[in-house]
Amino acid sequence: MKRIYEVFDPIKSTIHLLKLDTQGTELEILEVMGVIRPLLIQCEVSTFEFYKNQKILIDILGLLDSFGYFPIVLPSKHGHGDAIFVPKLDSIGLKIYSSYPVAYKAICLICGLSEFANFAVDFYESYDQ
Repeated sequence: MKRIYEVFDPIKSTIHLLKLDTQGTELEILEVMGVIRPLLIQCEVSTFEFYKNQKILIDILGLLDSFGYFPIVLPSKHGHGDAIFVPKLDSIGLKIYSSYPVAYKAICLICGLSEFANFAVDFYESYDQ
């Protein structure tokens, strides 16, 4: 496994949207993100061990919380599927958001999060006021 920054230079380019569906190795990939902070992360999660030795949703929630993200979409009632994580509505999230505010809103809209996008942009724009 290679780290994201070994394949992708975060200084020259930016990852705005990170989508992971790697059959149970999402946490391991997220753990090696380094300083990369996408505007939105979509990844497959489970509330139970769907794949052998897979880390579950609570593990991913803890890691992404420490990186400054919270879940805006969780998997269906079956406990397995895609979750969407966005920057927290705090100073850490503001730092992620403010790097590319137009791209943030566009990505939220693309992912069907129009109401949240409007709310978050208003929140971030008024955060320091």
